[in-house]
Amino acid sequence: MCCICPPAIQAIFCLWVQSGFSQGTVAGALTFFPPDPPLYRFERLDKDGNPLPEEDDGDNDENQNPENSSLANRNDNAEGVEVVTDGAYQAREGQTKKKVRSPAQQFTDQAKALRKRGKLRNARDTHDASNGVTYKLVLDPRLSPPRIDNGGTVEAIKIPTGKGISFSEQGKANSTGNENETTAKSSTTSRSKSSSDNKETHQNRSHCAAIVYRVPSSKAHTNSEGRKTMTIIYSHGNATDIGAMYPLQVILSNSLECNVVSYDYSGYGASGGVAMEANTYTDIAAVYEWTLHNVCGGDESRIILYGQSVGSGPCCHLARHVDGLAGMVLHSPFMSGMRVLTPSRALACLDIYPNIDRVAKTKCPVMVIHGRLDEEVDVGHGIAMHAAVPDHLKRDPWWVPDRGHNDITEGPGKLAEYVGRLREFLASLD
Repeated sequence: MCCICPPAIQAIFCLWVQSGFSQGTVAGALTFFPPDPPLYRFERLDKDGNPLPEEDDGDNDENQNPENSSLANRNDNAEGVEVVTDGAYQAREGQTKKKVRSPAQQFTDQAKALRKRGKLRNARDTHDASNGVTYKLVLDPRLSPPRIDNGGTVEAIKIPTGKGISFSEQGKANSTGNENETTAKSSTTSRSKSSSDNKETHQNRSHCAAIVYRVPSSKAHTNSEGRKTMTIIYSHGNATDIGAMYPLQVILSNSLECNVVSYDYSGYGASGGVAMEANTYTDIAAVYEWTLHNVCGGDESRIILYGQSVGSGPCCHLARHVDGLAGMVLHSPFMSGMRVLTPSRALACLDIYPNIDRVAKTKCPVMVIHGRLDEEVDVGHGIAMHAAVPDHLKRDPWWVPDRGHNDITEGPGKLAEYVGRLREFLASLD
């Protein structure tokens, strides 16, 4: 590569070559930024409920150290690093070669480390699923979940991803009495007895970490107003995870009297695999199938998709393929990934999530929420997405006048207004 190319361009080019010219790998590396460390963990329990030892999944590798991470977008002692004519980085006096790596090397090393971690987690999760391992949700102590005791339950599960899978629930969660800890049976797949399926059983499969918030059994079928009890499948934004979203999900489940299934994308939190656009599609498909059969009794009209920011991508993808969904909420959505960076189509080859095209083909009612002060995804994206929804499926949007990308529920009265708007949307689905 030309020695005068900027280091960032070199890094992208090297990753593109080493990934076998995979546009998805490059786009994923530029798009997904999971919290590190996650704001929760799943404690593994054996069949008797005893804690299992934590296994190394690569998080302690040198390449995963924030000081060496390409996601940190820096080198230590940056002022002591200079670029020489061959495009490599050279240490000045007092620095070590171990610390100083070119952006291209950091980028590719990080990608390799994440792939290694994903494979290790896939192997562990597949083994756990076949051995009846259960999970206990442990939240980051910095989080302050609301104290709500309405008789509902919370489950921590791992959902296997992939195509052609039907799911059956192995067991239900047992409350531990601690708001930060809940126990649940791990989910397993039920497969046909064909030779191909039997072979697939022995292959390592990626699993999504998910938290399931269930309403009390007295409201499992209808809520206090006599309406059908709904279930929200929540696809969160980019730099967050299901631990950080826990407080809001508890509020939604309690205030809307609905079940909520919140999941982490591949490569996020306790999920296996690697964060890539294509993987988010198989993730949401697996979560949808599991939810349909284990929460909604096979009734897709009880399911509402909710996509926040990057979560609008998998939601729009699924909504155009599935008939009979109750509805979809798009919270701070974008027209497509690359359009967030530039309106130019010069980099269309790296574009992901063509939401503007897919939402026009959706088959369920859609509500759009967007802050007018959003500096990450301009409100124009939300307005365009609302306009693209077929007229008979449009529902009243909410253009929040004094809020940005991640603060729509913050401030006096905003959370109450947010819940009220969602109640109106649910009522419009009758």
